[in-house]
Amino acid sequence: MSGSHRLGAIGGPYGVLLGTFLLSLFVSALQIMPASVLTLIMDDIGIGPTQASWLVSLTLLSPAVMALPVGLTLDRFDNRVVLLAGTTLVVASGVWSWQTALDGAYVQLTLSRLLMGIGIAMTWTAGATIVSAAFAGGRAATATGIYTASAPLGYVVGQAVPPFVSGYASWESNFLLFGAATGASFVLFAVAGYRTASVAEAGETPRLSDFRHVFTHRGVWVVALMSFVAYSLNLFFNSWMPTYLSTELGFSIAESGVLVALFPAMGVLARTSGGVISDRWLGGRRRPVPLGAFLVTVVLVVVVSIAQTPPVLAALMVLSGYFVQLGIGLFYTHVRELVDDFVAGSAIAVLTMASFTGGFSAPAIAGWLIERTGAYLPTFGYAFGLAVLGVALAWIVPEP
Repeated sequence: MSGSHRLGAIGGPYGVLLGTFLLSLFVSALQIMPASVLTLIMDDIGIGPTQASWLVSLTLLSPAVMALPVGLTLDRFDNRVVLLAGTTLVVASGVWSWQTALDGAYVQLTLSRLLMGIGIAMTWTAGATIVSAAFAGGRAATATGIYTASAPLGYVVGQAVPPFVSGYASWESNFLLFGAATGASFVLFAVAGYRTASVAEAGETPRLSDFRHVFTHRGVWVVALMSFVAYSLNLFFNSWMPTYLSTELGFSIAESGVLVALFPAMGVLARTSGGVISDRWLGGRRRPVPLGAFLVTVVLVVVVSIAQTPPVLAALMVLSGYFVQLGIGLFYTHVRELVDDFVAGSAIAVLTMASFTGGFSAPAIAGWLIERTGAYLPTFGYAFGLAVLGVALAWIVPEP
């Protein structure tokens, strides 16, 4: 989806990048927040692991379903309006989540999280398009890479901060805290980006035949499935490791939150360095990056499942966080390079759909395995299988 024909004159590109970066950061924190306090949520509301996992998974289900419609919307409307609408949905659903959590109304809480997921799909995709358009030439890739690093940084905040907020106030208060920060970030973006102008040019909107071309492209699907695996592993670690550390290894909720926060923290470095490694060290080759990343991840999953001491676990969270997320930023470039420019947006939509599907399914599958078996070992077996699948996909993925 080429940003240049969606946005014309840009006012303050670095301000636009800062505003959208912070917006995405706090939206991501709000998305992952329940994972760091799942024990408190299960005790207060009286639900099991599978039901609790849906509070994270539902915010990934909506983006998986809405990826293609949102892509089409961005081709037809001012991206700033889409970003505003998405932000409004996120903030409103955050307030609704807070109220339903106080009431202990699990069904209404899940509905509020489902609604939040729609807002997440809108803000993430619109933000990426706006940032790409705000920077010309070679700077676009760098700026977009920085923007995508907002998600793991948001996960750091969403893992580390909620346990402390829960200690001083309540776990429900996190919905209001991050919702308010999301709204404030949009104000910053609006101040910097008010001069942006959406310009829809005739003939550039993807047609049904364009989508058909993408949907039958083997390379697009291989890259999309690699992203599915990477996002599955990413959300597996982010959603269930805090509970595993607290219930199985005896860590406090605050300690487990800080330890697991090391995992998404490494995503900031990983997502920006994958492209640098590919471009500068590998002469533009894409395949070795995910292949090496998934190979290392296979080993790390095994070691994490048997580690018990804080220093070792901290080191493993750093390494796992880096290698699981190393290819994520590169996938956005790789999938665009496999197709013609006029269907690049369609290819990204497929990638986004697969990514969020992986992120949605992993916490739910892990929660189901824990509930069915009463143990965490099968969940690590599931993660091991995902990593092996990633190796197989990286082995066959075509170079651009």
